[in-house]
Amino acid sequence: MVKMRRATILLRNNEMVLEDPEFVQKFYSSGIGSLERNILKLAPFEVLYLVYTNKACVLDNNGRIIPFDELVRRFQKKDSDVWIKFMVYYDLRRRGLIVMKGYTSGLELRVAESKAEKDRPKIMVFGLVEGRKVKFSDIRLMVDRSTSLGKNIVLAIVDKEGNITYYTISFSRSHIRRSK
Repeated sequence: MVKMRRATILLRNNEMVLEDPEFVQKFYSSGIGSLERNILKLAPFEVLYLVYTNKACVLDNNGRIIPFDELVRRFQKKDSDVWIKFMVYYDLRRRGLIVMKGYTSGLELRVAESKAEKDRPKIMVFGLVEGRKVKFSDIRLMVDRSTSLGKNIVLAIVDKEGNITYYTISFSRSHIRRSK
């Protein structure tokens, strides 16, 4: 059995980066990370995905491998929703979709159904936690942002057991009136 080499993600200036050209190209071409001067910068949920799927390991400043559960704890200190983001991201990738970080730091992802669509994904997925209150104005903002970008809207509702249910939102523009 041939053991695949894992990518090494480094913690640099509070950022998670990947420098190995082979993995930078491989991951970036599949929609993972953002490329800056041949270095791939990764969002915490992307790092969790790569570690969970055994495609990468993370080294701290002392060269020690950081275990998955410790990464989750570290990331949750800065973003309490990182686990929800990871679950939705993992689930969409598992379904064969190309998933990229959204435009905001919220529970937002851009999704493409094929590599040809990667540069102009047509779907915005917004993660919501079952039982957590959401203001109508926040939903309105999601709808406005997505429609202004010409994206289809999908809500990913994560329940207490970690199950994810997806709802596609569609509407006729003529039925929506904005109050002034």
